[in-house]
Amino acid sequence: MLRSKCTEGLPEILKASRDLLAAGDEHMAAATLNPCLPISKDPTFAALVKKIETARTVKVAKAAKEEAAQKKKSGVHIGMSKDDVLASMWGKPRKINRTTTARGTREQWVYDGGYLYFEGDTLTTIQN
Repeated sequence: MLRSKCTEGLPEILKASRDLLAAGDEHMAAATLNPCLPISKDPTFAALVKKIETARTVKVAKAAKEEAAQKKKSGVHIGMSKDDVLASMWGKPRKINRTTTARGTREQWVYDGGYLYFEGDTLTTIQN
């Protein structure tokens, strides 16, 4: 039954998958094709599978880029790492003052709008 659906009904399956892909639903477009993956040898089918995979990859990359941009726009909070602060809207400090004691190294990052204090790699104090 599945074999006949994936051969005789292939044009309808491909159309449904293309429509879902055009609507931006790569997940359902792929799910529509999945039952026929082990059966279909049709080159149009294979091309559509590849197109869906490419669309998924592009969507994931775009989401990651948007997340990184949002993170950069956000402020800072206690517990952030130095890398997170550098990626935030605070960015690179104007100056870094280091204090070394028996308990370790502390840093004061100087910005035009305030100061950030780190113990090790962790933001512990915000002064603005």
